[in-house]
Amino acid sequence: MILILSIVGCSDSQVYPKDFNFTFEYGSFYNNILNTFEGTYTKDLVMNGAITTELNLTEKEKKQIYKLMKDINLFNYLNEIEGLVMEPTSGYRFEIQYNGKKKIINWKGEFTDRLRDKEFIKMTTTIIEIIQSKEAYKLLPPIQGSYE
Repeated sequence: MILILSIVGCSDSQVYPKDFNFTFEYGSFYNNILNTFEGTYTKDLVMNGAITTELNLTEKEKKQIYKLMKDINLFNYLNEIEGLVMEPTSGYRFEIQYNGKKKIINWKGEFTDRLRDKEFIKMTTTIIEIIQSKEAYKLLPPIQGSYE
């Protein structure tokens, strides 16, 4: 029994590194920012600037996101990915810390129907859904205006 528990415990630490944190910037001009290092979220309000609030992910949510990243092999993506050109400038940026390493990914533009793009969309959509499910996010003011 002790052997089984120690094997499960070891495999869990290999699956989810204790130092896992990331910043996730997305949207027009990358102005929406989740920062798990600091426990903050910045929402782009467009005409009204930006607002930052405290927003922390649970360990369960962080584990879910890390697993998604591993499942799509995100840690082996190129640092710069050129998607379909869009105006205004938009995309997704990650700065990820895990296992004593740092990985930066800058995905510029929108997606094609390639498998890699679909997997990336699923992961980023899940992260955004987690953010938007938080009470701290729901209390933020609505966006005013749009980028043209």
